[in-house]
Amino acid sequence: HPEDINSITFNICNEVHSMNMYNKLYVPETHRFFFPGSDKEFILVTDIGNIKTSLSTNGYISKGLRQWFALNGPVMPNDEITINLIDEENSFYELFYFKHVK
Repeated sequence: HPEDINSITFNICNEVHSMNMYNKLYVPETHRFFFPGSDKEFILVTDIGNIKTSLSTNGYISKGLRQWFALNGPVMPNDEITINLIDEENSFYELFYFKHVK
């Protein structure tokens, strides 16, 4: 049941060029249910602080990620993203990023 899930994990897809160029993260369609509806803002707790952002209709989290990419980027294929739900009522989520080591 989607309402029972409080964490999602997915790998960065192969289309990293536009993600790195435009400072956005692609959320696979199978994981978009986890977030508020498209273009509804939520808080993403990250290693650079809290980011007020939203999920676009085409599955990207992009608003406010420029500084996050400056510190953590570039993202590469098979890097892993985990996002935990912290507070559903106030739309707080926490982002963890793990670089794939070859």
